[in-house]
Amino acid sequence: PVRRPAAWRRYLETDMTGCSGMAAAACIVGEGSLDKEGRSRGEAVPIILCADDYGIAPGVSGAIRDLIAQGRLTATSCMAITDHWEAEGPRLVPMAEQADLGLHIVLTGGFAPLGHMPGLAPDGRLPGAGTLGSKAYLGLLSKTEVAAEIDRQIARFQSVMGMKPRYLDGHLHIDR
Repeated sequence: PVRRPAAWRRYLETDMTGCSGMAAAACIVGEGSLDKEGRSRGEAVPIILCADDYGIAPGVSGAIRDLIAQGRLTATSCMAITDHWEAEGPRLVPMAEQADLGLHIVLTGGFAPLGHMPGLAPDGRLPGAGTLGSKAYLGLLSKTEVAAEIDRQIARFQSVMGMKPRYLDGHLHIDR
């Protein structure tokens, strides 16, 4: 078993009842940051607990909603590209005051893009992360094509949620 410093266990066991949104980050801070030996320095360190992949499957989405309701998450990144998005997205709207709701931009992973992408997804499926990374490194990505797909994903998020995403990030760290 993994042995964690006592201060870490206190963070994980913190009762966050009544905390919401960014306030939950303050509630979980507890005793502050740790030095190299795992001892508390007594400094407040705000953290954000974010779960990626909301919308990828009903079970994942339900678990994320439960964790937000319990005050255990302060954000979730939503996959507006998936087949489950239109059913799962509206279930998250009532939690917009409890957590930051962002868009998890998907340009990889075998998903069907929301629009025609002849350069990146000629067969109608987005490539694996390695292929996307190689194309990016070699300058073989069409900025116009990628920007159009990102715009489509933002628009689908907004049409289902009735709001803009609070932030954008990338599936499989494509934003890095």
